Amino acid sequence: MKNKENISKLAASLIAHRKSMGLTQSQIAEAIILKRSTYAYYERDTMPSVEIIEKLAKIYNVAPGQLMFPNEYQERTARTL
Repeated sequence: MKNKENISKLAASLIAHRKSMGLTQSQIAEAIILKRSTYAYYERDTMPSVEIIEKLAKIYNVAPGQLMFPNEYQERTARTL
């Protein structure tokens, strides 16, 4: 169950970052050299590889952990400020 929750958090984070930058799934897929349909799976129910997460983090200019665990990352960052 925990893994499914993590995938859902990642998917929501990917969607939010992509939309905040005004990009399409096709544009992101092209940037990381994937088919659009493969990237679409990441926004639904599939965990990408670490390599793909790192590429996406660079595109969205965030830490990989911020993509995977957005709430936890935000809480930890707030505590250190």
